[in-house]
Amino acid sequence: MARVASAALAALAAGCASGDRAGTVSFRDSAGVTIAENAPAAAQAAALWTIEEPALLTIGVLEGDSAYQFYHVGGAALLTDGRIAILDAGSRELRFFASDGRHEIGRIGEADHGMVGGRMFAPRTSTAVRGERFWIGTGAEGSVEVRDRAGTLRRIVRWDPGDRTVGPEDRARNLEERFGDAPPEVRRSFEQVPALDRFPAYSELGTDAEGDLWVKAYHRPGDEGPDHWLVFDPDGVLIARLETPASMRILEAGSDRVLCMVSDEFDVERVALFQLRRGG
Repeated sequence: MARVASAALAALAAGCASGDRAGTVSFRDSAGVTIAENAPAAAQAAALWTIEEPALLTIGVLEGDSAYQFYHVGGAALLTDGRIAILDAGSRELRFFASDGRHEIGRIGEADHGMVGGRMFAPRTSTAVRGERFWIGTGAEGSVEVRDRAGTLRRIVRWDPGDRTVGPEDRARNLEERFGDAPPEVRRSFEQVPALDRFPAYSELGTDAEGDLWVKAYHRPGDEGPDHWLVFDPDGVLIARLETPASMRILEAGSDRVLCMVSDEFDVERVALFQLRRGG
């Protein structure tokens, strides 16, 4: 599942639906579709949000009750009654936990999940859904389509993802990270796969309880830094950015809390609830 403004940008969200907004975003109409164009300066003007540690709640163990052991967490959701639902792809079960982390009796088995494949550095289609709004993008450019549940294109959100040039060293780093421990014949087969000349603009889309769009920038091979997210409001205005550790995967975002999958040095997966601080 970004990183995802100043007081001026906050006011813009309530402003008019067209024209220039403080020089960071402009709107235009194209055959009935609104284009929200965020300028390169928009990211630096955006507010800095943070996920505060330590976690408010952590679910998961290395040893013990199997209900608390996860292998490949496929998703999680904060339910309206305060419970937490977690999809464990390894066991193909949907498990429910009380607001204090206690496992509740009963599991739903054979839950399904999917994955999209691709070439080296090839962009992959990502989606996010909230209410009547559906976001979809390929990651090929800094652009996401906003459609309604009927599939009608309503809005296009655009931004500048920066320089995405792929160099020879990037290909080598990618092979080492992914196939460094693989048998020589396996590594040689992937060495023959051609690499694209540009990285994807992003790798994941998500949304929160406020209807904002979260976009996770593509994490380049060899980069030991954090993941970077951009957050756009329902109008397509870039309002915030945040960083998360590479070992943390955001599963769901609420108004002031986020559910994340975290792993330790033993690769034990846990689902943790954190406070989300929305900076101004």
